[in-house]
Amino acid sequence: MKRIISLMLCVLLLTGLSVSAVNLEVDGVTVDCDMLFEDNTAYVPLEGLCEALKVRYSFDKTTQSAFINGINLFPEKGEGVTVYVDGKKYSPSDKASAFKIHNGMVYLPAHLASEAVGMSATWYTDTATLVFSKKQLPVATVQVDPNKTYAIVNFETLQALTAGDNSLAVADYTKGANQQFKFVKTEFDGYYNIQSVATGKNLDVNAHGTTPGVSIITWDMGTGDNQKFTLENVAGGTLISARSCHLPIEPNGSGVMQNTKTVSDKQKWLIVEFGSDVSKNTEVAKKLNITYTPPKKEADENAPFRTISIGDSYLADDNGLKAMPFASTDNFKWTLINHSEGVEVVENLATAKSLDVNARSLVAGGSIITWQTSKDTNQRWIFEQNGDGTYYIKSVHSGLYLTLNDDGSLTQENKNTALKQRWSVKPAN
Repeated sequence: MKRIISLMLCVLLLTGLSVSAVNLEVDGVTVDCDMLFEDNTAYVPLEGLCEALKVRYSFDKTTQSAFINGINLFPEKGEGVTVYVDGKKYSPSDKASAFKIHNGMVYLPAHLASEAVGMSATWYTDTATLVFSKKQLPVATVQVDPNKTYAIVNFETLQALTAGDNSLAVADYTKGANQQFKFVKTEFDGYYNIQSVATGKNLDVNAHGTTPGVSIITWDMGTGDNQKFTLENVAGGTLISARSCHLPIEPNGSGVMQNTKTVSDKQKWLIVEFGSDVSKNTEVAKKLNITYTPPKKEADENAPFRTISIGDSYLADDNGLKAMPFASTDNFKWTLINHSEGVEVVENLATAKSLDVNARSLVAGGSIITWQTSKDTNQRWIFEQNGDGTYYIKSVHSGLYLTLNDDGSLTQENKNTALKQRWSVKPAN
C-alpha cells in the first residue's frame, strides 16, 4: 500500500537522491524531465510541466518573465523571475520560496508549481514519484429562487442561453434581456418551467421528442412534461433535463438540443443570478486559451492605445490598411477591444474601423483590410506571445497569421518563423 505524505515533508526526504531517482507524473503520464534539489526543496521545470499539460509556455529573457497559458504585453521587470498565469502575475502563497533559472530553464518549488497550474501534488514514498493531478471539481449547489432571475451559461463555452420568439440559441453572454430566465416550480417536486423574461415563453422539447438530437426551443406555456425540467447538480455545474425523457440539454452549433447523458463539460450549465459576471470555478483545470490581459498600470491609463509594428513599419489605417514609417497621428493608433477570453478586436482610433479578413477568406494569401467594426469572427484576433517581446497575431476566423508583405500590404499566412509575422505592440498616448 502506498504511503502518501505532504509535499513540504517529502522535500526533506528527497535530500541526497539523484535527479534520476525521482519520477514526475502529470495526469497519469510520466514526464521525461529533470528536477532540481536544493536546500531540501524539489524544483520542477515549468517548461516540462506545461508541455505535459499541453499548455503554451514561453519565456522572455529581457524581462525574466515566464508565461503559462497566456500573455501580458507589459511584464514587470524585477530582480528575479516573474511568472504570469493566464496573462496575470502569479503571486505564490509561499512568498519566501524563490523561482530559479538553471541551464536557461525556469524552475518552481514543487508546491508552487502545482499551485500555479491549478493542480494538486502528492509524493509517493515507496516509488519515489511526485504526482501532479487535477483538483476535484466542486459539486454545484445551485438552489434557484422563484423570486429571482438567472442567466444560464454553458460551462464549456461560457455562452448563454438566449431566447428568441419561438427559438433558443447559445450566444456570447452580454447580459441582454433575452438571456434572463426565471424558474417556476411545477406540480412535480423538483421540476421547473424555465421561462424567458423577455418573451414569457418556456423552454420546450420540440414536438415532445424523446430521443437524442431533438431541438430545445421556446414555446407558449403548456402542461406537458416537455416543459418541465429538473436540475441535477454535478461536479462543476448543473445538468438540465426534461421530465419527458431525462436527456440533458447541450449546445448544438448556435442552437440547443437534448442528448445522451455524458456529464461532459458541454452538458454542464452555470446558473447565476442575472447580471452577475461569469467565470469557471478557480479549482477547475484551465482551458488552453491564449489570453491578453491589459495591464492595470497608471502609466497605461495615460496611454490606452497601441502601436503595432514590425521594425520600422507601423500599421496604419490611411485610406486603407498599410504598414509604413510612423507618424504621430491617430491613424497609427489602435484600441484593443476585448471580445471574449483571449480574443481581441483591433480598432483604429482615427477611423473606428477594425482589422478584418477580407471577404471572410479562409485561405493563405487572403488580404487583411480595415472595415467598419462589426466584431464578427473575421474581426477577432488572438495575440500569441513569442517569448522575445513580440507577438504572432492570429485570426480567429481562419486560424492564419497577420503577415507583412514587402509592398506594405497585409495578408494572412500559415504560421512561420519569419520576422514578417513578429509584431511589437506598444502603448501610445
